[in-house]
Amino acid sequence: MSAMIRVVAIASPEDYDAFNPVFTGEYLIKNSEWHYINSFSRHMKQNGIELIIYAFSSSGKAGLYHSGDRLTRLIEPSKFALKLCRYGFLGKTLGSGINFLRLVRPLLIDSPSVVLSLQFPLFPRNELLTVLSKLFRKKFGCFQSFTLPKGSVWHRTIGRLFNSLVNFFVLTETQALRAIRSYGTQGKVYYVGLIPPYELTEFLLNSASMTRKKAVLFVGRLDDKQKRVSLLLNAFKKVQEKCVDCELLIVGDGFDKPKLEKLTFNLGLRNVRFLGWKSGKELALLYLTSSVFCLPSVSESYAVVVSEAMLAALPVVVSNLPCFSDRIVDGNTGFVFQVGDVETLTKRLLMLLGEPELSREIGENAKKHVLKLINDYAERLCAALSSQE
Repeated sequence: MSAMIRVVAIASPEDYDAFNPVFTGEYLIKNSEWHYINSFSRHMKQNGIELIIYAFSSSGKAGLYHSGDRLTRLIEPSKFALKLCRYGFLGKTLGSGINFLRLVRPLLIDSPSVVLSLQFPLFPRNELLTVLSKLFRKKFGCFQSFTLPKGSVWHRTIGRLFNSLVNFFVLTETQALRAIRSYGTQGKVYYVGLIPPYELTEFLLNSASMTRKKAVLFVGRLDDKQKRVSLLLNAFKKVQEKCVDCELLIVGDGFDKPKLEKLTFNLGLRNVRFLGWKSGKELALLYLTSSVFCLPSVSESYAVVVSEAMLAALPVVVSNLPCFSDRIVDGNTGFVFQVGDVETLTKRLLMLLGEPELSREIGENAKKHVLKLINDYAERLCAALSSQE
């Protein structure tokens, strides 16, 4: 067998503790669902690829930690750099640069073959990582992250220079098409969708059949400009006129929660529950006991929650976005509706709530289909990383 390929994947932001109060250093070590790259770790190990994920954390002690199939290296961020990041573009640029100097020693210790960026594509994160990787003479790739050119000549020049230095991109089909259109990077782009956390997948696949209540489930960030939960609330008002005992379960949190709670009250809706952020078995049980999953977003890069619902054999109703095209075959593995079309959304929800046999058939089709996609995606990612050796 060939030697193990070591891949270091560097996650953002500059301090996970500040990004989400749940994400303490201890949480990052012990749990996998905080970053989607962890979902691939077992597949990588089986294919001779060792993954170490780097994460900045103020609360965790810096060092390398083992947890199951995962390796996580916590890096203590610079307090001065974090303060700088609060002060506009120049402060963020300087702060990121200072923080990224803390990657030098770990990279020397771990000596990876490939450095993989998981950074949010905000200047200058990926650009700094590119320079750092080239100084260490490492192959550099971007996983679900790339810089699109903006309007100014400066942004276009920096964006094109950065993307020309990247050895390979691992992107969803929607992202890949944009990258190719913008930069002509077709020869070094690998199409790979996201897959659900391994522990969640195992729990969903090994759980006994459960009774499903008449409930519509939404899972996502409460950002109404993107997720359009308000559209779902308006559709649910019409649903409740014909299905008086059904529920709407809203999982997630965000700055639009007060506005959405107010809209729920103004519409006179009953049986709408805002459940907050859920993960692991709590979330899995909601997938297994609901009747329909709905994501009415106006835009998405991938939305792995749709795959999670499909794994639970839960029929899904989603807006007709390109990122769902490989998963949702309308009328077979789920249903789609035009973005903003509240009437069609209402009809789809009522149909699935009122026809248990159809709902069960769609759910089983979805489960078989997404399982095949998950295996395909894992094989593609491993092939992309192995080809860089």
